[in-house]
Amino acid sequence: MAVALESASAAGWSQPASDFSTAENATVGERSTLRHACWRIRDALGLPPAHDAETRFRLRQRADGRPTPAWQAGSFRFGWGHLHYVHAGQLRSQFEEIFVRRQYAFTSDRPDPVIVDCGGNIGLSAIWFKLTYPRCHLTVFEADSDLAQLSLGNLKRAGFEDVQVHHAAVWIAHETVAFRKTGDDSGRVEPNGSATCPAVDLSECLPERVDLLKLDVEGAEFAVLDRLCETGTIRRVRHLICEFHVWRDKTGDLLRTLAKLRANGLELSMTAAPVPWIGLADEDAPFENVRRNHVLMEVFAWQPAG
Repeated sequence: MAVALESASAAGWSQPASDFSTAENATVGERSTLRHACWRIRDALGLPPAHDAETRFRLRQRADGRPTPAWQAGSFRFGWGHLHYVHAGQLRSQFEEIFVRRQYAFTSDRPDPVIVDCGGNIGLSAIWFKLTYPRCHLTVFEADSDLAQLSLGNLKRAGFEDVQVHHAAVWIAHETVAFRKTGDDSGRVEPNGSATCPAVDLSECLPERVDLLKLDVEGAEFAVLDRLCETGTIRRVRHLICEFHVWRDKTGDLLRTLAKLRANGLELSMTAAPVPWIGLADEDAPFENVRRNHVLMEVFAWQPAG
């Protein structure tokens, strides 16, 4: 069909504009306006969203600073209950990634998969895991003490009290580490961090079988995965989803870590995009789509069948 349309266009044919199509577009716009007005009324009455479309509309309103500034902490009512958040824009992005695009969906060969969520933030990913895999055995690690408490509260309000939430950074040793506490989803282990937090050696914490290991640890992923590979603990992990923060000086580390995962028998697939929100490089790259942006890469790794 696409080829036929292109050929017709090349021959100079184009569909003429019509009053009907203009009227039809106006009708669609009116329906959308009415629908949005209805959703605003439902929100004002304290009713939960009826479906994802209404949820996304309400989150977009919050992210746009309506009725309160996006950076102001608040509470949002989902279908499963109230969730407390620290930043409306980040909440919207997380919902789109986790619930709409289903970033963490995987095929499990058992009804009660073991899931380890490293970088649990406010608990939205943990809630999605429990909604999607109700019988899963879920453990959450979060380095920021305030976010760990928020995650625990959000899980309880959602009715999930069987999740283990640990206030600790996943790391390469059991120790106290310097931590850059931002109060949102960008806090990280950092040598010059003004705060401290307890850290655990993840290689010594993983159970004998992990059906999914989720790593979103803001730059610590290189050291943590290297440790898992060097100790052989990575072989306990059947599925891995890891967000890599590929600052330009980390490109070599990325290649070495991916090579170690392959050497341990894992298959790999990945997506990546240059983004501005993990910092900017000192100099422009000679490409318009990159410029000073660093790269955020999502790596999916799994043990092949058999």
